[in-house]
Amino acid sequence: QSIIKSYVELPITCGKNYNYLITAKFSNEKNILYGLFRNTTLANLTSTSHAICTYSIDYIQETFFQTIKRCLVDGKGYRGLDFISPDTHCIPSKNLNDINNDYCPDENDRFFQYPIGGHQLIEQTQPIIEFNDKVNFTAIEIGSNENDTIIFVGDDNGTVHTFQTSNTNDIYKQNFQSKIIIDLKLIHKKPTLKNANLIVLTDNQIIKQNLSICEQYTTCNDCSNVALCHWCSKENKCTATYECVHDNPRNDRINMCTHIERVIPQTVSLNTLHTELQVIFNIPLRNNSVDEYMCRFGFNDQEEPYHTKAILNRNIVKCFPPILNNTDRGRMILSYFIF
Repeated sequence: QSIIKSYVELPITCGKNYNYLITAKFSNEKNILYGLFRNTTLANLTSTSHAICTYSIDYIQETFFQTIKRCLVDGKGYRGLDFISPDTHCIPSKNLNDINNDYCPDENDRFFQYPIGGHQLIEQTQPIIEFNDKVNFTAIEIGSNENDTIIFVGDDNGTVHTFQTSNTNDIYKQNFQSKIIIDLKLIHKKPTLKNANLIVLTDNQIIKQNLSICEQYTTCNDCSNVALCHWCSKENKCTATYECVHDNPRNDRINMCTHIERVIPQTVSLNTLHTELQVIFNIPLRNNSVDEYMCRFGFNDQEEPYHTKAILNRNIVKCFPPILNNTDRGRMILSYFIF
């Protein structure tokens, strides 16, 4: 370009090793820039790995402002960047009140075509995900709603990798016939992702894919066998994972189709101490040192449920119902969740 207005160059880094930006996408909903990086200058299958980092636009804008201030107000640093115009020292020529986040130089400024080189990093020390797949990633797309962010990443083998930021361990891979994914574009009515379509641009195809296919599945078992679908137990329906509003994101530690088969005994006294209920499930539950199972008791029309700690032994959970004085009888609804 013969004229470059208000050009400022700053280094951007991701983690400790990912210094080469491949491509980036901006999320209007989150006001965040998502960058796809690699750790080598040229992509190769033996030593290249990839990562995704996020950067707040407010943080980027402030870093640019401080770099412009350092040059034009404080007179520190260099202008020119050499490969655009010859390097020259910054000269203090503005007062602090003369510049802001939207500052552009005047056309009669003799340094009009001399961009400012900054040394303050736009950095993110912790990537949201690192990839060790022996492929070269080429494209990225972001979809956001109020609950989660879904990320699509394309590679040079024709595969689209899809995951949510709330669960980066669960990555769904879909392969297309083409060799390379050139770009990805999500088309949807904001701010939700309902009825969204993903446009996949390859080296020889343009593919339109509907992401909202989950509603056709009416049972939990059918729903759980479909990638990116999740059975929302509270709504009792199958939806895309990013549309399930109420479920705890940690529920991926248990099978979403787990349900209570029976409770022993089925009737208990409401004002007796140390009453024990044995809750039997259709499949064994995981027992580890991280998750804590809780029993939730809903009583008649009372808005606030009672919670008690559960004791887990494979597919049997022991629950201890609350003591309800001043009540002769009532219908109690039992459910469970991970705390």
